[in-house]
Amino acid sequence: MKLRGVAIIVVAAGAISVFSLDRAGILKAYEDKTVDSRFRWRHWLYGPSPSPDVCIVGIDDQALVALGGRWPISWRWHALLLEALAERPPATTAYDILFPSADGQHPDDSAALAGASARLSDLVYPYYFGAGEDSPRTDQKPPDIVPAPERLLGRFAITDVDGDLSPIPLASAPTLPIPSLAERAALGFANAQGDPEDGVVRRIPLLMRYHDAVYPSFTLMAVLRYQNIQVEDVHVAAGRYVEFDIPEGRHVSIPVDRKGCMLINYAADYTEFQHSVFSQVLQSFALAQKGEAGPVDLADVEGKLVLVGITATGAIESYMKPTPLAAEGPMLTVQANALTTILSGAFPRPLGARDILLLLLAMGTLVAFLTARLKAATSLALVLLVLAVFIATAYVVFTTGLLIVPLLPSSLMAVTVYTLITSYRYATEERQRRFYRGVLGKYLSKNVMEAILQDPSRFRLGGERRELTVLFADVKGFTSFCERSPVEAVAPRLNELHDRMTRVIWKHDGTLNKYMGDGILAFWGAPLSHPDHALRAVRAALEMQEELKRMRESWQAHGIEPFAMGIGINTGTMIVGNMGSSEFWDYTVLGDEVNLASRIEGLTRNYGADVLLSEFTYRCVRGIAEARLIGEVTVKGKEKPVVVYELTGLRPQGADQPRA
Repeated sequence: MKLRGVAIIVVAAGAISVFSLDRAGILKAYEDKTVDSRFRWRHWLYGPSPSPDVCIVGIDDQALVALGGRWPISWRWHALLLEALAERPPATTAYDILFPSADGQHPDDSAALAGASARLSDLVYPYYFGAGEDSPRTDQKPPDIVPAPERLLGRFAITDVDGDLSPIPLASAPTLPIPSLAERAALGFANAQGDPEDGVVRRIPLLMRYHDAVYPSFTLMAVLRYQNIQVEDVHVAAGRYVEFDIPEGRHVSIPVDRKGCMLINYAADYTEFQHSVFSQVLQSFALAQKGEAGPVDLADVEGKLVLVGITATGAIESYMKPTPLAAEGPMLTVQANALTTILSGAFPRPLGARDILLLLLAMGTLVAFLTARLKAATSLALVLLVLAVFIATAYVVFTTGLLIVPLLPSSLMAVTVYTLITSYRYATEERQRRFYRGVLGKYLSKNVMEAILQDPSRFRLGGERRELTVLFADVKGFTSFCERSPVEAVAPRLNELHDRMTRVIWKHDGTLNKYMGDGILAFWGAPLSHPDHALRAVRAALEMQEELKRMRESWQAHGIEPFAMGIGINTGTMIVGNMGSSEFWDYTVLGDEVNLASRIEGLTRNYGADVLLSEFTYRCVRGIAEARLIGEVTVKGKEKPVVVYELTGLRPQGADQPRA
């Protein structure tokens, strides 16, 4: 199969496989980490961007010590805080503490808290569906008798709902605030879990089902009250969005997933929001009664959305959660960022399934193009560069547009395509190399063959016209030698001659074309192009005669009849390439210039010469080779006479160079 077809199959199969892994959630835990890093990178690069409308009042470790030293604190302190806030009332107070039972509290404190709750026009209390990891933010046990949830919760059910609600979690019996508080405030469930893989809170549920109704979360209810929106004016498109119109005329559409969860845009850590300490607010309120200034200006919370909750590290262990910005922090950080996300309208936007598949196909196609066309090292460098640019782009588009481009699936796609195509190329090219070694090793020197194997494109199938130099060598009197010698004596002598002459040809990077009985045909300038091909052929011819001289001396010393050899060399334009049938082919040269070399070799017997050059070869080596002019001769196949020279040697180095 051609590489192009393999690349198409690899890209298609890779995209489907990686897409399936992504849809199955197998890559989710790792991909979420990359999204966390983008939040941190943006936070480091641009700093925090908390909502100016959100203010936090936290019960920290210092306040816990000041208010009794242990949790839960007396309800009279909560009542005093609400009284303090009522002096310069916030637009909405979201009190993220559950009051499920008055057991252990003084009756006057419970009544004070209920009365203070009534003083604030927009107050939101949390409740919890079911039990488990998201236990209520209190150490008190739920009451034995809970008023009918339908009576307290029914007024907050969202009725304008369409779409498939089944993926939205179906809750069990809720744990509610005591009736005197629940009846004086809006209610929203505060269940919020971290991701099961690492516990990081990246999403917050805005919707849950209880019996036949859908209920808003504590976060969503706080926003609705802050924007003066009634629950009957909220529309839910399950798995798509929660929407409503605020009185100023702006439309709000909150994207949610199939489970009714919103992805939080973490804009700031807890301490980066406008925040005050619970005990300092109480202190300031007390001083204000005396006409004195306190550490907190209560006017700072007027007209804002105030979020009250626990920030003490040791109060309730389950209230500390990891977020993308911190290894551990109070749930108020999650709530504050969720409120900021909705109020700002800056929602993170993950790519949809269709866009992810298209991205995988685009990445795979680009990597396949680079890997199939370039060498492994070059393509690897470019693929790494592509991934680096892709990752940088993903960070930039997240920072500028909150678009979440999945990094892991695309990176996995790039690695998969590169690995498979490179492996295929290695397997096929190694097989091709073995084939070429078997073929080229018959007529190329080792260094020429290895050079070609580094770039097999040089060894093109078919033919091409190229200027080459051809050498034809033939043993003089070999026919008569064969007639008077036994067969077993002829073959070893001929094999030895061919072996020694072939080594000389390869030494000068010549291409051995073929053995023709006792003759040898070789050429220079293909498949590797050598500008000095004529000079290489001339040097090889002289060394071949020197090697034959040594062989004759050895033969004579052993009483063996010696050989003489004539060599003809010609330079010209000829056809070179793989010639033959689809089943059998040979890398060879064709043309009149090849025949002329054979004719010139035949003239060596007439002139008693060892090596004859055509005038075309002589022009290429003039100034380096020493030659004697023989004159014009007429050869078969040529209408015009050809000037022939006898090669006698080489001039000393430093003489003129041959033409290219």
